[in-house]
Amino acid sequence: MSVDELLGHVPPEVVYRRVPLPPQQNAWPLWEEAVAGIEAVSSEIDRWSDLYWGTDEPGEYAPWPTDEEAGDIRELLRREQWRLDRFEEGLDRGRPQVPMSEPGGEIVSTSMELRTIVRLRWLLARSHVAEGRADEALGICLGSLRAGEMLFLGEGMIVDWLLALAFYGLAWHGVGWLLENAELNRESLHRALAALRAESPFADALATSLKVDLVYDLGTLDRLPDPADAPVLAEALYRNAFSRRCIFGDGELMEVPESDPRVQWVREKIHFLLDDHPRPFDKIATAQILGRAHVEAVRACDELEHKPADEVTKALEASPLNEQIRGKAELWPNVLIPMFSLEAIGDTEEAAQYRNSMVELFDDDPEMREFYRIPSDEEFAAMRQRIRETENPVGWWFINTTAPATRAYFGFVARENQRREELAERITRRLGSE
Repeated sequence: MSVDELLGHVPPEVVYRRVPLPPQQNAWPLWEEAVAGIEAVSSEIDRWSDLYWGTDEPGEYAPWPTDEEAGDIRELLRREQWRLDRFEEGLDRGRPQVPMSEPGGEIVSTSMELRTIVRLRWLLARSHVAEGRADEALGICLGSLRAGEMLFLGEGMIVDWLLALAFYGLAWHGVGWLLENAELNRESLHRALAALRAESPFADALATSLKVDLVYDLGTLDRLPDPADAPVLAEALYRNAFSRRCIFGDGELMEVPESDPRVQWVREKIHFLLDDHPRPFDKIATAQILGRAHVEAVRACDELEHKPADEVTKALEASPLNEQIRGKAELWPNVLIPMFSLEAIGDTEEAAQYRNSMVELFDDDPEMREFYRIPSDEEFAAMRQRIRETENPVGWWFINTTAPATRAYFGFVARENQRREELAERITRRLGSE
């Protein structure tokens, strides 16, 4: 089977087929050029993170340095000006088209590397403010906002949508900081207010990214064999979803070798749960259900235009399909989903400390404590029995790990819309007082 064949089993309204953007209209090649070899720059500007990410106090940035350190920043900006120029040339083209990752393969995106460009631009804006050129600094922030809007239109995956949202948020943080800390003329204030009152791109772009993600997920689904007996399928599931696992070590993401006892424990549990199942997987049925889940999510995106995000989320989660997906999710333990951290697996003191630290991050939330709890052998045996009594348990596992995380996405949309409204009110009051 192929991805195109699987797309034939999902509703047409969520089938994404790319129409290539003419090269002369595509900002992406220029942005790729701008970030070529940018890793060294990213490391170099980490020392000034308080100037662009802010301090531990919300909304606060470190003061602009004086003398030698300020000179170092300006020298860096002069040296990397060519990157900022290429980025600006891309902005002039009006739209990027994010390259599609191979369905089911490694996710490839330059979007993450664009973060360094945004950081350079904010350092440039801070430099302008220090020189009394606040209105030019505002123009830089609005340009970064434009980059976020363009990335929304880039037909990327959810990871690209989330990064576009981050660009958007950082740009508005910058505008808010300038309102409090710099003198802006009325023309600049009106420009910022017009940008705030422009139509929000969040929901439409999210709907497109969900469709793009579906193509990718169907590629992953197609790598699982069907028909296949339980041992073959269990090994394929392990190979495609779990064999490459990473942990953070010494501040860096490191791949864990397959021989690691924690990885092998995951492999053994997958085989144990699927052992002797007569029909553990139905690829077409899985694609059909996943397609229906995306239809509901895409339609909910349309609802965001005229209903509160909480109301849309509750209605979506209450649908019979989503209730069924949540029910089937209980077949499998959390420890056997790809996002579960390897650091949390095992009987060691380090694993226990990691689990406790993650729970503490969420204020000792009982749901998070349950999420990180490792089932006992008796519980695994009970799960195995329930899985044996369920048709297509691997399909339900796949749906649970790939179905759209709409609650989080819709929450992000609501937060950004609220931030826009609050900032627009601040600018309106500022204009009214002058």
